[in-house]
Amino acid sequence: MKLYNLDHSPYATRVRMQIFKKDLPVAIEPPPAPARTPQFLARFPLGKIPVLELDDGSQLPDSWVIMEYLEDVMPAVS
Repeated sequence: MKLYNLDHSPYATRVRMQIFKKDLPVAIEPPPAPARTPQFLARFPLGKIPVLELDDGSQLPDSWVIMEYLEDVMPAVS
């Protein structure tokens, strides 16, 4: 599972905080293409960050949706 993140995004920050607090096994990476480029929009059609990419390749594109998913589906590791 990967969180595509931009360090200056307040929306990504709140998701990162939850990941760190719960010690979840989620890789945190920058997007594979610069924001607002055709390559970025091809990968992330809504054009927004953060995006949580699940192991099956599906994506959750909204910080609140991501946080609810992590809270409900992912148990804390520690």
